[in-house]
Amino acid sequence: LWNSVAATVAIECAFFAAGLAWYLRGTRARDGIGRWGLWVMVAVLALIFVAGLTSAPPPNARAVAFGALTLWLFVPWGAWVDRHREPVGRAPQGSLAR
Repeated sequence: LWNSVAATVAIECAFFAAGLAWYLRGTRARDGIGRWGLWVMVAVLALIFVAGLTSAPPPNARAVAFGALTLWLFVPWGAWVDRHREPVGRAPQGSLAR
């Protein structure tokens, strides 16, 4: 994949879609934050991905470092959204059903 941009992009998109599908299948929104916050985050991540493919290379190492550090904002954002979602398909706590 290192020598094929198209194959790399296809694999990365497939992994992103598979991970999102897995998460959506295993959770459901409790409220609007769990529903819309997730989709806004997915859209922003997709826009960042497309921008990385279509924009010029960073001008210097400082720009790369700043960009990498700002991606850490997705950690608390994802945790916030996840707190507004709940697992689906699990037996109630203390249940004998397996």
